[in-house]
Amino acid sequence: MSPMQGIRPEHIVRASLRQMSAELSGESVVLNFDDGVYYSLNGVGARIWELIQSPMKVSELLATLVSEYDVEESRCELDMIALLQEMRGMRLVEVQDAADP
Repeated sequence: MSPMQGIRPEHIVRASLRQMSAELSGESVVLNFDDGVYYSLNGVGARIWELIQSPMKVSELLATLVSEYDVEESRCELDMIALLQEMRGMRLVEVQDAADP
């Protein structure tokens, strides 16, 4: 999948294997091995990071977040996709089609 393509509900996302992360004071701190930069995620971003440590369908990720937070599904989807796109651009997440092996 091209990095420019949008992330859709049927896609599978997971944390990149080229990173190391830890939880510190309610935040997830992620070191990208490729660029040597540390990234910090807090709140919902940290929860998303926790959930995608194993491959997960985007639609399942959305359903989990909507069940855990007081948020409209459409708002949650927009914000979640924006964050996933940003993390993909930083090579922190991998996105694949559900049909890909």
